[in-house]
Amino acid sequence: MLPSDSPVPARPDFANERLFSYYPALGRVRKYVQENCSEPITLSQVADVAAMETTYFSAFFHQKVGLTFTDWLRRFRIANAMAMLASENYSVCEVAFAVGFNDLRTFGRAFKRYTRLTPTEYKRLTGPSPLTPTSESRQGSAAVQPLAAAQASAGPSRFSEYTQETRGADHRPGSLRHAGVKV
Repeated sequence: MLPSDSPVPARPDFANERLFSYYPALGRVRKYVQENCSEPITLSQVADVAAMETTYFSAFFHQKVGLTFTDWLRRFRIANAMAMLASENYSVCEVAFAVGFNDLRTFGRAFKRYTRLTPTEYKRLTGPSPLTPTSESRQGSAAVQPLAAAQASAGPSRFSEYTQETRGADHRPGSLRHAGVKV
């Protein structure tokens, strides 16, 4: 399944929240996930919490929520990570382990899949500044730039500069352009 066009919101609105209150089994699953988010959670564990057989729970969850349980869990963890990165001054490593990822690389790939930003980029754009200004310094200083202004002021990325410089170039060994011959 490909990620949606919009990034995962800070609050997990990707699944209809009313479903979790309407179906008691889904409500128990959500509560269990919220309480044990930092621990490894398996499909069989949540099927037991829902008092269902594993394959039936998997089909039930997918039919009612519209996502597989593992995809929903991953999105839930990424949404929690986004909230932590935006509001607290935690390192990316601390956030990854706090929301239940056991590997930084897996966390980075999942985060980028749903937000189109690396965790570090997201933290830089939305997170608190390393030095929180005091109330006296806030009176005379401008507020922190909004996300759109920060992205606009960043200018073109190194990747876009590289692609503009090399557009139309054929860098394969043996090609005439690779040898420096104008074609």
